[in-house]
Amino acid sequence: MRYVLIGLALVSSASAARAATTCTYTSSYNDPGFFGPCFLDAAEGCPVHVLVPRSTPPLDLTPQVTRNGVDVPVTVTTDIAGTTPADLPTIDYYSCDCHRDVAHLVFDQVSLTLSGAREGDDVRVAGGRVTIGPATACQPPDWSVQFDVQLGGCDLCPVDPVPDDHGGGCSTGASGGWAAALLALLAIRRGLGHANRSANAL
Repeated sequence: MRYVLIGLALVSSASAARAATTCTYTSSYNDPGFFGPCFLDAAEGCPVHVLVPRSTPPLDLTPQVTRNGVDVPVTVTTDIAGTTPADLPTIDYYSCDCHRDVAHLVFDQVSLTLSGAREGDDVRVAGGRVTIGPATACQPPDWSVQFDVQLGGCDLCPVDPVPDDHGGGCSTGASGGWAAALLALLAIRRGLGHANRSANAL
């Protein structure tokens, strides 16, 4: 009975470890979208499972495999098993009130079979990178991942909105700095005009 309990504990631990996969994404004023793959696993002799946010045009999923910095020719089979929807928190960085929003995304569930890849090889896919781990018993992937979103800071408009490069209102303190400089320049010009008029009167 003790061996059965140990076996159950090992299975439970493995399931918990696999269920703990977290896909981390960042969002900021300069890069407000969600890009890049999230690798679930990568073991020698097993398919590499990865979640890739769907985009238009579609991302190039052709992997590049290197070994000790040298390209390795491999045979690749790509299979899209399904999709994973995700509602990720974000900020409207280009607004003047920095209000919170939700990005509705769809991730493709991609399975890459790399014949010829070995432990220690680097695999690059769609801008992401993963290292092939040691050989193990291949397991079906658990696509029910968790998402961790790290949001950047957003500044409120200090003055009335002015057009920016994005066609919207101001969203950083830089616009306020230009406005303050402009107001200071106008005040100086008015002061000089008043001084000239006083000198002429004398």
